[in-house]
Amino acid sequence: MLPQTQNGEGRIVYLNMLALASVLREEVKATDRIFEGEHVPPENVSLSFLRTCRAVKSFEFRFHDLRYTAASWMRIQGAGIHTVAQILGHKDLRMSARY
Repeated sequence: MLPQTQNGEGRIVYLNMLALASVLREEVKATDRIFEGEHVPPENVSLSFLRTCRAVKSFEFRFHDLRYTAASWMRIQGAGIHTVAQILGHKDLRMSARY
């Protein structure tokens, strides 16, 4: 759950079980959290991701790149633009049209 996003509204970000298992490398439930705590500041998420990228020697990859990749893969697999917009939290379809 993101309490506030760039557009000022909160939203839920969904990950499938395969994505969770790949990231966490353990058994997970759909309700499990990746980052612990009631409110995790965005800086902590970015810093954790940066540390992980450095650990695997991936220096030209940003957290936001995951969004672009997911959207592109959804479209390649036939997801409609409305579905991509809803999952990414876009209010305007023009934001999703680039995928």
